[in-house]
Order: sequence, then structure tokens, then C-alpha cells
Amino acid sequence: LMKTLIEWEDSTGATGALEIDATKTRGFELAAEVTEFPVESGPAVTDHIRPVNGTLAIEGVISNTPIALPATQMNGVTQGATTVQVKGSGGAVKVTLYQWSGPIDRRRACDAIIAGLVAAGTPVRVTTSLRTIENLAISRYKVDENATTGDALPLVLEFKALRVATVARAAVPAVRRLQVP
Repeated sequence: LMKTLIEWEDSTGATGALEIDATKTRGFELAAEVTEFPVESGPAVTDHIRPVNGTLAIEGVISNTPIALPATQMNGVTQGATTVQVKGSGGAVKVTLYQWSGPIDRRRACDAIIAGLVAAGTPVRVTTSLRTIENLAISRYKVDENATTGDALPLVLEFKALRVATVARAAVPAVRRLQVP
């Protein structure tokens, strides 16, 4: 059971987070373009190698009946345990039942959030058990529902790393005007 956390900051400065309940696969890819032309000895070889934007692909599921209590999109609903005694032909057995304190519809809420992130072009941060990657754009969001998915949202997300440049500003000295007699 691999969990994945997606976090972002929207245009108003508000932060958000979305937890994918279970991730079936995660694929990280880093690549570089290497020149096809001969490289002279002497200059730095790295001048002829250009890293390209890395990618991340996730295949996972968001459910209205998760095994573990998700940290996001629960709207105050909690999970509680109740022990009941069940009588059967072999005698009585104590069984622990887990139930929600109220109704939840995480799949619909999460679908709307992800679709909104894609439409707005919002950069996100993805945290997995292996690494945290900043400045990603969601380049693909795919949902395949069928007769067996029920209260689950099976999804595929593809991300592409953004190259973020910073702007340096310098003060311009005041211009002195020459006095002409």
C-alpha cells in the first residue's frame, strides 16, 4: 500500500493537499539530450549534455472506503471501531467493525480538485516514500471507470518537471547630466 501526497499553492496563496489512497505503480524518469556531434577535447563535456524535464507517472486509486484513514478530503468525518458479538453454529465470536462518523464522497471531491489543478495549470509538489519532487505540472489526468470500480476512482497521473528561472534585478546608477556653458 503506497501512499502519495500531492500539495500545491493556488493563485490566492491558499495551500491544498490531496492524498492518493493506494498507488499501484510510480515511475520516475530523468533523461538528458547528448549531442550527436563530435566533442572536442578540452571544453567541459557537460556543455554538450542538456538535461530534459523529468517525468513522474502514477497509477493509483482514491476510494470512498479506504483501508486507512486518509489525511485529506474527509471533511471532518472520522473512523470509529465497534466490537459486536456474532453468534454462529460454532458459538459466539467477537468481531470489530469499522465505520465512518458520516457520509464521504472523496472520489468526487478529489476528481474535481485534480481536474481543477490541470485546468488552472497549478504547479504541485509530490511526496512519495522515495522522494519529494517540487515544481511539477500535471500533464495528464486519466480516469477509467468500469462496472467493477464501484466507490473507487482509478486514476493515472502524469507529471512533468518545470524549469523555474529566477530574475535578478540590479539597481541602475543615476545618470549624471553634463552642464553645457
